[in-house]
Amino acid sequence: PAILNDENKTYLLETKPEQASTTISSPLFNDLDLTAQIKIKTAKYYNNELRNVSLNFITANNNFLLQPLTVEIPGSGLVMLNGALERDNDIPKFIGKMEIVGKDLQKSLAWLGVDTKNLKPQILADYTLSSDVLVLPSFNIFTNFNLAINQNKNIVVGDLKIDDSTGVSNSTINLRVNYFNYDDYFLTDKPSPYLSRGNLLKKLLWLNTIEANRDIALSFDQLIYHGIVFNNQGLRIKFGQGYLKFSDLNFAANNLDFKGSFELDISNNSPKLNIDITSNNFQYQSLPVVITENKTPDEQSLTSLFFDLPAIDEFGGKVNINIKNLLLNSWPANDVKIAGTIKNGIINFDNFNLKTYKGEAKYKGSMVFKTART
Repeated sequence: PAILNDENKTYLLETKPEQASTTISSPLFNDLDLTAQIKIKTAKYYNNELRNVSLNFITANNNFLLQPLTVEIPGSGLVMLNGALERDNDIPKFIGKMEIVGKDLQKSLAWLGVDTKNLKPQILADYTLSSDVLVLPSFNIFTNFNLAINQNKNIVVGDLKIDDSTGVSNSTINLRVNYFNYDDYFLTDKPSPYLSRGNLLKKLLWLNTIEANRDIALSFDQLIYHGIVFNNQGLRIKFGQGYLKFSDLNFAANNLDFKGSFELDISNNSPKLNIDITSNNFQYQSLPVVITENKTPDEQSLTSLFFDLPAIDEFGGKVNINIKNLLLNSWPANDVKIAGTIKNGIINFDNFNLKTYKGEAKYKGSMVFKTART
């Protein structure tokens, strides 16, 4: 066997994007039986540093057997990849299994460029990840994906498919989470910048910087948000350059349920905003606000909820909201029906009806949500 050891050099493994490919092919392995071990102390792939790379492989009968490739990553993580590179009708493919174990998932995610600033410090600790892997030219498929976090407290299972055949990365991801408590992981809520004063279009311009398309189906056996327990819930998220869509929303708990969709599209000169919500029981408690001398907490909050909504200049679209029982802070309403069209920051209501305090309110007209409004 040929054994190569090089533990003192740093190798730069960088590839230009237009040269990147999942195809691995070399005449070196044709009609050659070889057993090799390669060790590299430090390597860089793009801007990511890899440590203690160990590559063990066997070539036989024009096939390449990886057993295994191991790499150390930040967060005390160890990546292990086993499998075989084969040719099927002159199409190369890699079939194998990937495993990753680590002690600090937060550091590992930060190393991958994932923004974790809204997470509580050191909340993502030990983790194990395993998946079957199939790599074809321009296709990557991960099945039997299993991620266990914090001593198996949170387990994520599913599959991922990545298609690069069109020149734009398109991913389809299906994940199911056994248990997730929002308050365990995230810092105290702050008012969302997308639900506060300012031009919504300008706040969403970052969507145009996305260079890939993602289609994510996400479900939870149990989801807890601010003490509210949701069982068997789910949603679908699609986003890419210039668009973001939440669909198949389905959440239900005691005294709270809603279904619907929410769509934003700024990919062309006619931005689009569509909102569709249906609920039997819906409650909303706004974050604490500064109380003025002449306003009660509820009055101040209700006023803020309206006047602090973002401006939707240039947007077109539709709004459709049906809520049987609504509790907004401590303000009750029933049979809420709101339907209308959006045109350049103005909502024209075809229907705006609700019942409250043994009375009924109806409105047919327009409301302006523009940057210059007072």
